Amino acid sequence: MEDIIVEDEIIVRESSDVGKFDKNNDGVLKKLQLDVPFLKNNIKEYFEDDEKYMDLLYSMADRSGVERVLKMRFLLGKGVSIRDILWRSGKNREELKEYIVKFRKYGIGENEKITQDNVVRELSMAAIFLGTFGVWSGERYVGNGTWRSPDNFNLKLDKSWELYFNMTCGDSSEYFFQIDIDDTLNFMNFLIDIIYEKNVKENKLKCYFGDIF
Repeated sequence: MEDIIVEDEIIVRESSDVGKFDKNNDGVLKKLQLDVPFLKNNIKEYFEDDEKYMDLLYSMADRSGVERVLKMRFLLGKGVSIRDILWRSGKNREELKEYIVKFRKYGIGENEKITQDNVVRELSMAAIFLGTFGVWSGERYVGNGTWRSPDNFNLKLDKSWELYFNMTCGDSSEYFFQIDIDDTLNFMNFLIDIIYEKNVKENKLKCYFGDIF
């Protein structure tokens, strides 16, 4: 990614990673206003390093900040681990059962593509929290019958502006689950809310322990 000079706002220049999001491929600048002064000279460091990015995401004091930092990561062609977010939330499996995301399954390899059926399925966040889950009744697949993620459910943005994460149903099978377009905003709001909820709790503790003067 190119070096970026920022004045009052963060500016992301289209690069080879993000060029697919620029319909005309004409080097359009994407601007996202963020009230984080120290990022002006460290955008690449904080948005490309996974650990520093998560520290940044969980330092946002307002909901809109969480939303913009998530969008920025996706526009840079990077991903965010859904499972990591669920673990950080402090919610247990039972609490996460009520959160459902709708998706369609797509194959990457030729054999896997044969098993595509364009069926919208529902996946509980509790299943992602656990890390593995079984196939659906009547589902066609290539593999051993147990779904798992090769990269900790790393959520990314496709060139179609749809969110997806890679999956495997066995060591040699390759699939991706694409969030249903009608459920994308609901899912984004779920992620934003669960991150912001954790940030609010941590900020209260920070204020409590820091209030000694």
